[in-house]
Amino acid sequence: MKRKLLLILFCLAVAQCVTAKLFTATQDIRVKNGRRVHSPVLGVVKKGDTIDVQAINGSTWAKVKYKESDGFVKMTYLKPVPEAPAPPVEQVHKWNTTSFVLLMIGAIVLLFITRRLVEVAREYYENKTNAKNKPAVVVQKPTHWYQCRHCRVTVKKHTAPSDNGCVSGKDHTWVELAEVGLNRYFCRNCATVITAKAIPVEAGCPSSDLHYWTQLS
Repeated sequence: MKRKLLLILFCLAVAQCVTAKLFTATQDIRVKNGRRVHSPVLGVVKKGDTIDVQAINGSTWAKVKYKESDGFVKMTYLKPVPEAPAPPVEQVHKWNTTSFVLLMIGAIVLLFITRRLVEVAREYYENKTNAKNKPAVVVQKPTHWYQCRHCRVTVKKHTAPSDNGCVSGKDHTWVELAEVGLNRYFCRNCATVITAKAIPVEAGCPSSDLHYWTQLS
């Protein structure tokens, strides 16, 4: 007899020691001050609201937390709130692996872009510095022989000489004979001797209309 009594008391204690859990009201429920039908009413839990169940006493009444007070409601009108299932271990592991791979790819791409930008900036500044320090290239025009048809004056110039100062009393009339070079040429008509790259032009001889050039050895 004593053993049966102890077993019953143990089952009741286990039934009362239930971990706090959320329940949903299936209809409007009155929260009472005790586990009796005629106990004072503390308030009403609306249908669909959740309530914090502290303990379950048997199969009829549940001890709940209502507005900072302890109350009791009938279990008939409560439904447990389903817990969200935990994600499978394999799925979590797969997601973590994918994230790690994507993170590594992003880091490698970012490193490559940064390195390329540094190289481009370095090349730009090096070219700018070299261009600044590089001496300006002066393009020198070739020198030509010019002869006046009136006074027979022969000069070497990069461009045509001035028309002023002719001893004949007229303006100079310059004729471009040839580009200055190493070959010596002699005109048999006006006795002009010049060194040119190629045979000079025939037109514009002061002694006659045409030069008669002969290359000297």
